[in-house]
Amino acid sequence: MRLLPGMVMLMLALVIAGSARA
Repeated sequence: MRLLPGMVMLMLALVIAGSARA
C-alpha cells in the first residue's frame, strides 16, 4: 500500500488548488 501517500498528496493538492481558485 505505497500508493496511499501519493493519493493523499494528490487529494491535498487538488483541495488546495480548488480553494485557491475559489
